[in-house]
Amino acid sequence: MSTMKQLHFLSGALIVSLLLFSCKNQSNQEKAEQEATESNLFGVTLPTFEKFVAVSVDESTPIYKDASTSSPTLVEWTEEAESDMLDMQCRWSDQPGIEGYDSVSSTAWPGNVYAVLGEKGDFYKVSILSETCNLEEGYVLKSAVSDLNTDPFPVDYYDEVEWGTAKVVKAGAYKGLVLYSYLDELTGEFLEVGAFDNGFVVFPDAGKIGCTEDAQATDIRIDDMEWGLELYYPTALKYESGEDGWNTCMDPQKLSDAQIEKIYKAVKERPFKLINCHFFNAAKGPWIVHFKQK
Repeated sequence: MSTMKQLHFLSGALIVSLLLFSCKNQSNQEKAEQEATESNLFGVTLPTFEKFVAVSVDESTPIYKDASTSSPTLVEWTEEAESDMLDMQCRWSDQPGIEGYDSVSSTAWPGNVYAVLGEKGDFYKVSILSETCNLEEGYVLKSAVSDLNTDPFPVDYYDEVEWGTAKVVKAGAYKGLVLYSYLDELTGEFLEVGAFDNGFVVFPDAGKIGCTEDAQATDIRIDDMEWGLELYYPTALKYESGEDGWNTCMDPQKLSDAQIEKIYKAVKERPFKLINCHFFNAAKGPWIVHFKQK
């Protein structure tokens, strides 16, 4: 091979090597970005938030349908009934009311935190989706809010929780799994299952499990019902606190590795649509942003 041909060959090989190196680096970068936004345990893909803002005015401020103070505002409709489990729905003020429901303006209260999805003029477009509001976005005045930084969610946050008890798996295949058990005086006993991921904590809606003590049981049993998962646990897993043991629930600290795996798989295998994502600020504490699993 002539010297000129050798130079052309080496030059071409170098270009190919550089291209392959560049593609490999790009592939690794894309993979890293994907892993950074996907929960290792629940496969939750997070939306992109520009930033977070907290309502900083002294009084509540309206949530608008569009970026204008003359735009319709958010209204909350609550079912008229004698019950502790009332249906609640959100609509814009230009939409028809709901028969048998009472309405009240739904405003952004001082201290409320919102994820920013965009901005338009004097307004931020923010996420307003929640367990009681199926609308995904609205607008708040920039002058009514201030920026809020996020800090890594403390790994010891669940070491002491109110109204219940919790366990965070520290090692193994389910490292970062959160099991938070509590008694709700109105709706009963629940176990919420989530996971730490990249400085925040995600709780899929399928991870809210109804719990019932079964004095005859020797192990946990999980039933997949139409409305959600139901867990039955033996008395040996019972947790009591407060005077006269009034705060009773299942104690996740007493779960075996096999039982934790059973609970995790039950949640992972059940379809979920709404994700509760917990963020944290050292001065303010935690807040929740809801989003749908696409």
